[in-house]
Amino acid sequence: MDQRQQAAAVDANFIAGMGLLAEATGEGIVRSFGPVHVAATGLPISYFNPVFVTASLAGDASPLHAAAELLRERELPFVVHARADLDSATLAAVDGLGLTLTGLMPGMAMPLRPPPAPPQGLVIAQATDESFLAGHRIVAAAAFGLPLELVERLMPVALLSVPGVQVYVGMVDGTPVASGLGYRTGDVQGIYNIGTVETARGRGYGEAMTWAAVSRAAPGARLAVLQASAMGLPIYARMGFRTVVEYREFEAAPTPPSSRATS
Repeated sequence: MDQRQQAAAVDANFIAGMGLLAEATGEGIVRSFGPVHVAATGLPISYFNPVFVTASLAGDASPLHAAAELLRERELPFVVHARADLDSATLAAVDGLGLTLTGLMPGMAMPLRPPPAPPQGLVIAQATDESFLAGHRIVAAAAFGLPLELVERLMPVALLSVPGVQVYVGMVDGTPVASGLGYRTGDVQGIYNIGTVETARGRGYGEAMTWAAVSRAAPGARLAVLQASAMGLPIYARMGFRTVVEYREFEAAPTPPSSRATS
């Protein structure tokens, strides 16, 4: 794949992966308005209610406004991921929503390759039941500063039976310390939920979880993709991932509750 194709693969897996979480909550919204896609979980955190603008609006901003209005009507905070390489008119339309530009997020890709050995003492297991999934949730909640109840809603046990999903937990002496998730779309393996509890950081566990999600993809996968945080970017670059697309991040604050007449 050339860079353009890899960028499209990052887009497609990202949209599908967030759609997966939206459907998992049982209260999410998965909708498309032409080239604009919504994959909102309905939870009160903007990252989990994304709008994706990955193609030109071709001078018609109405799909973008329809997506934003849908989430505003639900009084949800949301984030717009707009590809930074889109035409100026499309980016101006996103900017015109009155949101806050919070930065750039790299979308990275790497052809699949064999992993190095994991750090000594780290045991990586794929979750096949509630007990291992519970360990993954505990780590993810701690690593990302999220309430455990919210992570439980995002990751019900039914997620384990979704085709293409692999959930991993890394343990040291039986204690969960790291998490990772793979989601396969076509021949592309998306990497998500890479986290390590604070007391276990700096030991290579996050990198090992990433390698596990890459290397344990089902046969036929050719490309691994992910979205990088500032903390993860140098680690992924060292592994061989390369930035193939960037997203401008625009966030909307929660809408105040609507006034309601009382009788």
